[in-house]
Order: sequence, then structure tokens, then C-alpha cells
Amino acid sequence: MRKLTATFAIIFLLFTIITGFTSNVSGKELYLHNCATCHGETGDRGRFGAKDLTKSVLPDSAIILQMQNGRKIMPSFRKRLTSDEMQQIMQFVKTLRQN
Repeated sequence: MRKLTATFAIIFLLFTIITGFTSNVSGKELYLHNCATCHGETGDRGRFGAKDLTKSVLPDSAIILQMQNGRKIMPSFRKRLTSDEMQQIMQFVKTLRQN
């Protein structure tokens, strides 16, 4: 019984390492959890001076930099979000744009 438990534990650890600890959380869910309080669910809230994301024309790299470093009252998310999560949020933010 111990061998079986140990085998399952090893398989689980290997699976977790191989998959890179990725979560199945979408960019929208990440945005709603981390950004919507100020930017609003649709990106046009502007609470506390947050930018209207529906009018944003920032390139991808600038969006990522703002999430990493923060700006004015916006905090840095460098320690809260992985680079993959920031990429997912950036992709979602671009869907909020009203061209």
C-alpha cells in the first residue's frame, strides 16, 4: 500500500512539474479579479483615475510594462501575477477596445 501511495505521489509531482503549474484561469477571470475594481468589468469605469481601456491604443509591450511596474495609483503586479497571467490579461484587455 505504501508503494502504491508513493507511486501516485511521484506521478502527481511529475505531472505538476511537466505542466508548469499552469492554471485554467482565463484572461477575463484574471482581469475581473485583479483589474475590474478600478477599470470596470467592461474597461470603461475609470475609478481612482484608472484609464478607460476601451479607448486604449497601447501596444502589447506597453500594457505588460504597466502591469509589471504600475503607474501613478495603479500598483505593480510583478509579484502578484506570472508573466503568462499578464499575457492573458493583456490579450483580454485588447478585446475591450472600441475601435
